[in-house]
Amino acid sequence: MDFEELWLQWRGRIGSYLRSYSTLSAQDRQDISSEAFLRAFQKRDSFEDGRSPGPWLFSIARNIALDYLRKGRGHRQREGREPSLRELSLSESEGEDDQGLVDNLTAPWPAQPPDALDAGEDESFVASYLGALASSEREIANLYYGQDLSLAEIGAIVKIPQASVKWRLYRIRQGLKKAWEAEHGQ
Repeated sequence: MDFEELWLQWRGRIGSYLRSYSTLSAQDRQDISSEAFLRAFQKRDSFEDGRSPGPWLFSIARNIALDYLRKGRGHRQREGREPSLRELSLSESEGEDDQGLVDNLTAPWPAQPPDALDAGEDESFVASYLGALASSEREIANLYYGQDLSLAEIGAIVKIPQASVKWRLYRIRQGLKKAWEAEHGQ
C-alpha cells in the first residue's frame, strides 16, 4: 500500500467525517486525523489487501475521536458550554468536503424547491438540520451521504447491525422531510 497516496486520497474525507462530532474543534479534528493516519501507518501490515481502506480508516478515526471525547478534551468540555447552532452546522466555511453530504441529502426530495428558494438557502436549511441531529445520527448521515459508504461498512464502523443503520437513515430522511414541510409549507 502506497501510504502517501492513501493519505492524499483519504485525509479530506476523514476530516469531513470528524465534523460529525460537534464537540470537536477544528484543531481537535486535525489532531485526531493526524493520529489516525499515524496509527494506520503503524498498523499497515494488518490491512487486508484488495479491500477498500475507507472503513478501516474511518474506524481508526472514530475510535480515536471517542477516546478523545471520553477524556473530556472536546471544545464543549473545555469551554463549559453547549455549542451554538452555528458551531454544530456543517457550513461551507468549514470546508468543501461536506458539500457532498448536503448535496446528497437535498437531491432526492423535495423534487424541486420553489423558485423563490435559492440553492444557498436550501443548503443552509439542510446543514442546520444536520447540525441539530444527535451525534450518532449525524455520524451515520455523514458516512452514508458524505462518504458514500455502504450500509454494511457503516455498521462495521459504528458497531451496529446493518438494519439499524438503514432504519436510522430512514428516520433522518423522514425528519428532514417533516422539517422541510414545516418550514416551507409543502
